[in-house]
Amino acid sequence: MHMNTAKHLLFALIIIVSPAAAQQEESVAASADAELADLTVGVPGLGGKEYELRPEFDPAVLFYAATVPHEVTEVTLRTNPPDDATVEFSGKTEGGKRLPARRSLSVSFAKVTVTVKDQESDDADATAEALRELARNRVNGRIRGLVTGNNLLSVRVVAQDGVTARTYTVTVTRADG
Repeated sequence: MHMNTAKHLLFALIIIVSPAAAQQEESVAASADAELADLTVGVPGLGGKEYELRPEFDPAVLFYAATVPHEVTEVTLRTNPPDDATVEFSGKTEGGKRLPARRSLSVSFAKVTVTVKDQESDDADATAEALRELARNRVNGRIRGLVTGNNLLSVRVVAQDGVTARTYTVTVTRADG
């Protein structure tokens, strides 16, 4: 019995000591990625109508325009930011009046069945990448109080490094009544 206890203690010591001795912390630089993967303008709510963004979204382009009918007094800017980036939303009228803005996090989940036929195949990598895209968080900003005419809406993305930032601007024109 005494021999068994000694074996367990030795084993426990190895488990406790071994990982600490083998663990080496790598220094990983924070990401400087502040580009959105997607940006849309739509009606608030799940499945809300989306309005045409001009030009078509391109992460390298910072200025856009969209037109909404007069009945629309608030819109949601839907974004796909880089991992660990900070996203801030703001809005103002052409005359400089601030518009109320609120940020929300939207996480989408989908039921996915994965079948891996060959472990050496690239299919497993492609499947993993597709799953990451499906589970990616979306950050939405709701802007209220749109006035007739031009409303300047901004999405500021600050990269994980806390230094690199990009501001995307959408001029939303609310049509005359």
